[in-house]
Amino acid sequence: MVWDETIFEDRARARLACDLVGYAYAEDPESLKNAPTRGRAQEALRRHMAIYLCHVGFSMSLGRLGAAFGRDRATISYAIRRIEDMRDDHQIDVVLDALERVMRAAPPPFAGIRDAECADKAPLRRASRA
Repeated sequence: MVWDETIFEDRARARLACDLVGYAYAEDPESLKNAPTRGRAQEALRRHMAIYLCHVGFSMSLGRLGAAFGRDRATISYAIRRIEDMRDDHQIDVVLDALERVMRAAPPPFAGIRDAECADKAPLRRASRA
């Protein structure tokens, strides 16, 4: 089976954005990643921030964002508009500016050089020294 590497790369970008937002707000990023429901209001807000960061940091389209975050295009569009409107708040704007810089500085995912079988597996471990 041939895997579409773009979706793996987009999901990696989404995980990075969730991890960064979780880090910035000292929250568990796992609650932001592909939650089947909206979750608490704070979780939804942080997920919207992650969606926004992927949109501006990686120029991801609404369709790609929807696939990466497991949401429909209307939800993605709402999330982006919501965060854009929130940027009027200076504190939020400062945080988002910093996170955008980190997103843009991130190296690209290396999906093209790994086995498709390893796409959802844990990272490789180093060999123990004897």
